[in-house]
Formats: sequence, C-alpha cells, structure tokens
Amino acid sequence: MSSLLKEYEILYFLPITFTPEEANDVKTEIASIIGKYNGKVIKEEDLGKKKLSFAIKGARHGYYLATYFSSEPNAAAKISREIKLMPQIIRHSLVIKKDYKLPHLAAPLSASAKVEEPLAKTTPTEESQSEYPTGKVDMQELNRKIDELLLADV
Repeated sequence: MSSLLKEYEILYFLPITFTPEEANDVKTEIASIIGKYNGKVIKEEDLGKKKLSFAIKGARHGYYLATYFSSEPNAAAKISREIKLMPQIIRHSLVIKKDYKLPHLAAPLSASAKVEEPLAKTTPTEESQSEYPTGKVDMQELNRKIDELLLADV
C-alpha cells in the first residue's frame, strides 16, 4: 500500500427536515467511514441552513456540511462511493484540496518585462445612462417573486 496521503474536502447536503442532532449523527457516520479506510479527519464544518438555487430531489433548503480529511488516493474513491450510498445525503462532492497561486499575482519573469498599461476607461453617454434604472433591488422581494414564478410552473 502506498503511504502517500492527500488532503480532501467533502461537501454534502442534508434535507432541512433533519434536526441538528440528526445532522451530527450523519457527521459522525461520515467520520467513521473515513476512519474505516485509514483516513484522518482534519476538520468538520457546519455551514448552516441554506437555500438552493434549484430543487435537488425535491429539496429547496437544507444543511450544508463540510469535512476535511487526509487519506490515500485509492481510499478516497471508496469513501466517496460509500457516502453516495447513504440515503440521508442528498448530494455530495469530494475534491482534492490544493493551494492555488493566482497567475496575475505572480512576479514578472524578468526585470525587463513590460507592464501593460490599463485601457482608458470610457464613460457612457447620458443617453445610455437614462435607459437603466438606478434603484436598488430588495433581495428578499426578488427571492419571493422567483419562488412564486417557480411554483406557478408546477
């Protein structure tokens, strides 16, 4: 067996009908699955109740939970397969945790590298400014209207 350990992040979604105690039971069950394959849980995070942008298996709201762990690569696939078979979990995603460096923040390759000047900003004409309303949108009102439209289609 390989001793190469990688860090993973698993994000999963539980129905809103679960109580916090039931959500904790699912967290401990996932931790036991990770332990079963010689993985080590680094951190567990409860991301709280959230609204989905679209319904998944009839659920519009639910609990988001994240677990960070280290494991062997072949064990991570087995962990994901077991979690997929859990009926309590609506959806999950397992990703390899990496540290990314943003390319635009990196230093230039050489001292003689030319730094490009930003393009001059153009201001819109007064005619185009009057075409768009400048009032603020209330997010709760917008969510309510979207829910009404979606329920009207059903």
